[in-house]
Amino acid sequence: MADTSTCRAGMDGLMKEFRDPKTYYNGCPDSTLTMLDKFKVDMSVRNVECQNPGCWWAYLIVARFVTNDNINCPITDVSTNTIVPPGKVNCTAEESKSPPGPTRPFDPTPLPASSTPSAGSSATDSTSPLLSPTSITSAPLVAVGVSSTSSVAIVVIVAIAVVGLLGLFIVWRLRVVNRDNPGDDYFRELHHNDASKHGLVKQASSTARGGTASTDASRHVPDGEDDLDLLSLWRIPPAEIVMEHRLAEGAFGQVWRASYCGDAVAVKVLHKHKSAMADIRVFIDEIKLMAKMDCNAIVQFVGVTYHRLVDLQLVTEFMAGGDLRTVLQESDDVSFPTSQKLECAIRIADALAYLHVMEPKVLHRDLKSRNVLMDPIKGAKVTDFGVSREAAFDQETLTQGVGTYRWMAPEVLVDGHYTTSADMFSFGIILTELDTHQIPYADRMNANGAALSDTAIIAQVMRGTLRPSFRPDAAPWFVEFASKCLENDPVNRPTAMEAAYFLRMALRRDHGSM
Repeated sequence: MADTSTCRAGMDGLMKEFRDPKTYYNGCPDSTLTMLDKFKVDMSVRNVECQNPGCWWAYLIVARFVTNDNINCPITDVSTNTIVPPGKVNCTAEESKSPPGPTRPFDPTPLPASSTPSAGSSATDSTSPLLSPTSITSAPLVAVGVSSTSSVAIVVIVAIAVVGLLGLFIVWRLRVVNRDNPGDDYFRELHHNDASKHGLVKQASSTARGGTASTDASRHVPDGEDDLDLLSLWRIPPAEIVMEHRLAEGAFGQVWRASYCGDAVAVKVLHKHKSAMADIRVFIDEIKLMAKMDCNAIVQFVGVTYHRLVDLQLVTEFMAGGDLRTVLQESDDVSFPTSQKLECAIRIADALAYLHVMEPKVLHRDLKSRNVLMDPIKGAKVTDFGVSREAAFDQETLTQGVGTYRWMAPEVLVDGHYTTSADMFSFGIILTELDTHQIPYADRMNANGAALSDTAIIAQVMRGTLRPSFRPDAAPWFVEFASKCLENDPVNRPTAMEAAYFLRMALRRDHGSM
């Protein structure tokens, strides 16, 4: 039996979110939202409704809400006056296999605390799903007539044609300009003559031009000469980038603070010994992947700069607060209070939610506190996609266990089995850092009272007998939620969308914000 009061309270909270002009869902027509608010849909116009990005996501969120075992709110199809089966509520159950977007940052707002299901459906009830409603991602319905649909289709077709022609003109024009530019000629000559020997320049496969998706990010944008066209589109003249000072250094390169048009930017530069074509190929893949992203919880791509291929540099927005690991080392509960920590965690979850619903989905694979950058105004943002990969269309598993072992999921340590759930395990590790301010496992000792060795940590994590510590005074709900992220079985971990939703509810409940 459906709990009418809980269904109503939950839907009221969702409607507040859907109609908020600041969220992604507000593109869905109000007429569709009004019908959905009454727990009704019109399946006869479903194909049209699912083409609206806001509606696509609203459908999915409502579907996850109404099918919760503890709520079970029925949805009626007004075209047949029948109850819609739970599996048919969201667009993914129909012909729309993937969202039309997101084309804007994924930034869901939580349900108010008053909307939270009561007894039997608590978000932290260990006998029920983690969230009630579970996992948020949705978009309101769109009720439009046949004539309206035809008009919209014509406008869309014309718009696509115009954009396509404009893109072809830009690429053609850039090629003409590059032929007249000695500096770019040298770049192209280097690419074609040297890179082809190492497999960088190759004929674009049918897969890259629209066939089955690949596990390699580079497959989704043609390789070789087409890579040069893309880099040319994103190229910032080197003279416009003024390098200031080095911010960080890693195994693959350095990150510098620089100035571009009077604004602070960050510039990633490969080490000199990383100038082999295989290294540059990986770097170009990272650049292409970042250029696709548009999420305010992910460090923004600005462009690239180069004289020659071996000089290629990635330009991104500058984050003034440094990385999260450093912030935790240099702060305490007064300077970095719980409310700010929750906001930081929500931003990380938002970034993962965005990555995991991209088409094809993107797995970060190296999520850790060093790869979360902070800014007093912009908040926390996820960065470093050098080892990220887009998951294949027909599987979400990748088999390269790349990353830092203290943040790695046990299944990755065991056999390299990588899914979105492995990212969520890394997220759970970061939650323990936010609680303790310590590096994971730093407080764990062996029988002799010495710190555990790396091999001992890895072995115990693989067996499921070791997890990072929490402070004794940590909030029970926080420990329970973080522990779910750290479950040994990947299936039992929450999704990124569930995490973002749950933490927003907690922040609103305990701190009256977000």
